[in-house]
Amino acid sequence: MNKKFTPSNLPQPDRVLDLDLDGSIGFLISDTARHVKRLLYGPIAQHGIRGGSWFVLRALWENDGLTQRELANRLGMTQPSTLEILRVMEREGLVRFERDTVDRRKLRIYITEYANTIKTPLLRIATEANSVLLGRLSQAEELLLKVMLRTVRSSAADAIAKFELNATAKKQPEALNLLDEAREGGERKRVAVKRVPRTPEPGKTTSNKKRKA
Repeated sequence: MNKKFTPSNLPQPDRVLDLDLDGSIGFLISDTARHVKRLLYGPIAQHGIRGGSWFVLRALWENDGLTQRELANRLGMTQPSTLEILRVMEREGLVRFERDTVDRRKLRIYITEYANTIKTPLLRIATEANSVLLGRLSQAEELLLKVMLRTVRSSAADAIAKFELNATAKKQPEALNLLDEAREGGERKRVAVKRVPRTPEPGKTTSNKKRKA
């Protein structure tokens, strides 16, 4: 059975866990994200934009012409999930695919003219939502919040990457040992069923041909 990543697999810092749900950093981040989405996704949906498309648009407005892999890495998503969203956005006229002029194996994703026409109103909605979210913070507190969130994100990403690397390193030797055992088992079976020629008893012949009269 494959081991899954859980916080208990990692060394625990000398901090007392706050049993109050609202004191949990994981819950606070998750619950805040839920409220942020409700605040933002409702207004942009009035322009026909799905929530899943929003950050794809943001990434492409920032850097148009990314490959699928580059876009997935930028958004922290898997490539299949990214492609699924992109195909929907393509049907909705928001993005288009083009072959890379140098490496024809690569597909690059570009913003359409229609997506550019709705850029200004969508960014206005995002700015208004941002003002609501940060309205009670000073500029210094806002900067500090962003630094802290990036640090928390980086710590989580590093821990997960380390765990997955260790899990892979442990699984590979096991897989190799199983492969070797399977090969040895196959060799033993072949040896067991190998027919050994019998030596004819004196006075008898092994020929199936009838003797001529």
